[in-house]
Amino acid sequence: MTIRKIARMGHPVLGQKAEAVTDLADPELRRLVEDMVETMIDANGAGLAAPQVHESIRLVIFQALAHRADPGLSEAEAYDHTAPLTVLVNPVIEILSSEKEGGWEGCLSVPGLRGWVERPAHIRYQGGWVSTANRSNGSPKASMPAWSSTNATILMVCFTRNA
Repeated sequence: MTIRKIARMGHPVLGQKAEAVTDLADPELRRLVEDMVETMIDANGAGLAAPQVHESIRLVIFQALAHRADPGLSEAEAYDHTAPLTVLVNPVIEILSSEKEGGWEGCLSVPGLRGWVERPAHIRYQGGWVSTANRSNGSPKASMPAWSSTNATILMVCFTRNA
């Protein structure tokens, strides 16, 4: 696994329309996911999209674990750290209500800057996925058996931040 360089704000790859992933069995895709997980952990991020590591494809990973929370955040900046490591290929997001929630967020492509971001409070997301597991040392890692049509199925989840 390799820690990849993160594209910074203004890099052309961040402005391109990402291409759909067509081959979930591609070993390069598996390596990319592993690299993205390592890169996100190394950068202490909560999420990372493939274009942020200079790969213009529709792939996103995210997680939010309490033990990785920044202890210096004010109460207004803190958010619920309950998302397990999730990998979505060709993600689709459906907004379920017009209700919005806001929170302080950062972006690995804009280091050192945080901003107040309002997002829909209730969404449904779907995409090809990879299950997750933990290493023996406790750090998260995507658990990726050989990909097949069985374990590269569609994940459909409804959630709210308050749930």
